[in-house]
Amino acid sequence: WQWLSLCCQETRELYERENMLDELEVSGARLTPEGEPLPESLVHFLREYEERASQYREQSSRRLRDQLCRLEGLLAEACRVAVEDLAERCKAEFVTMADTANSAFTAFYAESEAARTGFEDMLRPRLGDPNHREELEILCNGEGERATRAKEKIIGVHSNLLREANNCADAFVVALRHTSVATIALLDSLLMVSDLSTLPGDDQVVTKRMGLRRLRAARAKQEEASGAEDSGESGDARGIKHKEWPGLAVDKLQGARQRRKQLQLGANGADGETEANADEAAESSENYEQKNTEIAEAVQQALDALAEPSTSIFTPQHRAAMQARADVFEAFVSWWDEL
Repeated sequence: WQWLSLCCQETRELYERENMLDELEVSGARLTPEGEPLPESLVHFLREYEERASQYREQSSRRLRDQLCRLEGLLAEACRVAVEDLAERCKAEFVTMADTANSAFTAFYAESEAARTGFEDMLRPRLGDPNHREELEILCNGEGERATRAKEKIIGVHSNLLREANNCADAFVVALRHTSVATIALLDSLLMVSDLSTLPGDDQVVTKRMGLRRLRAARAKQEEASGAEDSGESGDARGIKHKEWPGLAVDKLQGARQRRKQLQLGANGADGETEANADEAAESSENYEQKNTEIAEAVQQALDALAEPSTSIFTPQHRAAMQARADVFEAFVSWWDEL
């Protein structure tokens, strides 16, 4: 209220310059019992202005509280939407890749089957004659090459799908960890309704009628909160309790990832047994492992972080965020394990 004291000071200085200070002392009014005499009209204006300012401040405070209430309701749902959107985007990316690979393989398979049918149609009883042995060998060699290419293609597509499935899970785990950390940090730093002071008339709000059991529970909770506040065990300076949230069960995902890696290695080994570009495949696999070492470390760190319990402020929004994380993670692992 610096403007108020400045207004009073300038008014008295004005009356002093006009040699009307004595008149002000006689006919003036006081804004406060300890204050100096001021013109009655000015006192009336200041009191009216102060009342209007107080009303506007109260209305603004109530609007802010209503906005925070809506924000808390939106955040409870937004946390679930965020992690669900993350899981669905990872799923959609894998499904798109798998559909593309299946379309290419379907075209190759149709061409391969047409070639196999052509070789079958070329079989004749006369090819059993030793005099036509060379012609039979040419036909058998053609079918053998077709079968070899088909086998390599099947193994390659299967190995690629296994690798992309693991990449899908890895991307989801890393993104889920970052999303969880960012969400909890955001919720911890937000202003909550409980942080605001009470407003005039709040004690006149009629609460919803409760049954005897709910009333006892509410009173017990209120007494517990009061006792915690008196003993200084309320959590932090804001008086909000903290909660340790359990980690996610990542064992199922880790086990499935290891099994698929073994299947992928087995597929690469089977591909090598065909003796077609064996050296090139080995070099490509080695480069792939070296390139993805950092990714593997990041994924393992994310899994370890998700498996460890975490502590944060305990609010309905935090509880909704952690519950959504657990539900979406479990649903994603079930979907991914059935691929």
